[in-house]
Amino acid sequence: MKVLHTSDWHIGHLFHNRRREEEFAAFLDWLVGLAAARKIDVLIVAGDVFDSSAPGNSSVRLYYDFLKKMQETSCREIIIVGGNHDSPSFLNAPRELLRSAFGIHIFGCASGNPADEIVPVYDAEGRLRLIVGAVPYLRDADLTTMTFGEDWTEREAKRREGFRRHYRAVADAAGKLRAGQDIPVILTGHFFLAGGHLGENDGVREYVGGIASVDSSLLPPEPDYYALGHLHQPQSAGSGRIRYSGSPLKMSFSDSEERMVYELDFSGRRFDLSEIRVPHFSVIRRLRGPWSEIEGELERIAASEEEIFCEADVTDLSGADLMNRIESVFKGRMRNYPLVIRSEIKPADGREDSPGRNVSAMTASEVFDLLLERNRIAGEEAEQLRKLYRETVISVMESD
Repeated sequence: MKVLHTSDWHIGHLFHNRRREEEFAAFLDWLVGLAAARKIDVLIVAGDVFDSSAPGNSSVRLYYDFLKKMQETSCREIIIVGGNHDSPSFLNAPRELLRSAFGIHIFGCASGNPADEIVPVYDAEGRLRLIVGAVPYLRDADLTTMTFGEDWTEREAKRREGFRRHYRAVADAAGKLRAGQDIPVILTGHFFLAGGHLGENDGVREYVGGIASVDSSLLPPEPDYYALGHLHQPQSAGSGRIRYSGSPLKMSFSDSEERMVYELDFSGRRFDLSEIRVPHFSVIRRLRGPWSEIEGELERIAASEEEIFCEADVTDLSGADLMNRIESVFKGRMRNYPLVIRSEIKPADGREDSPGRNVSAMTASEVFDLLLERNRIAGEEAEQLRKLYRETVISVMESD
């Protein structure tokens, strides 16, 4: 039984306001070809199919074209769970049709009964070969019921217990179906595992399910593999049986990691894991140095017929001089014009617009802290405002 684990496609994502439809189409076609070539039986997509809860028509068309093309491969089952970027109602709308007609199982949001999140996978002879607990991103309402007057610590404890209880129920339902047989169990998830690695500016939202991070002790030990989404860098925990496949496309200029999907080849409950590198479907260039060193490369980028996403960080020109040089190189052409242009020369008066703080590279909570700092709010008052801010962000994010 061969399983392919991928996640965090973020179809519709803009790279510094540049559209990426061709990249997404190339990746999805590559994934179909991979599934066919390696004779994949089960595909798991662990959340954040789309970058927005209201994806545009071109993004939706790419998604359904992919599902259609996958029917021409050996893949018996496709299991897709919702992430924090996805709209549960949008993902779930065609779920009964897709399940009954095409073997595509959609779990846009948590079920009232965790046992309903179990997907048994059978071989051509009708034998049970794999059990998947398809757990999507768990919203606050899935984890606990808030009580008036609770403080933050009590709420956090209730969220963690709700998370533990949900996964425990799914694992128990899978164990009951397995009934002691040598059949593997995979659980999915979309959350931030404590100790996980974030890439710089890689677009991961800070708040997931009301829990800042999940300790692995909250996860049942019985499953043979956890197919996770949410973190955009490929990584593992728990002796390699808990893994994030990461996003297939790079989300920022500073993202330097290779992109991966994972293939698991099961023999009973044991599996061999292959890390399969995702090709680069766009050219992303970071140029840094004095103008004399990067001017030639910028001229080649300007003349290239291939689309290139470029960042230019120049160390020896002031802002106005740098912009004039860039304009001279590109001569009014917008194709491949640098998406980020930065001068490291300070103004002559020594001032900086934002002393040492690049707001565009900060997280939302860091910007909020900066606001508190500039309004001279500190101590207990600042901490209370941070808690109220976090509650507000969770509420806004979880409204469908």
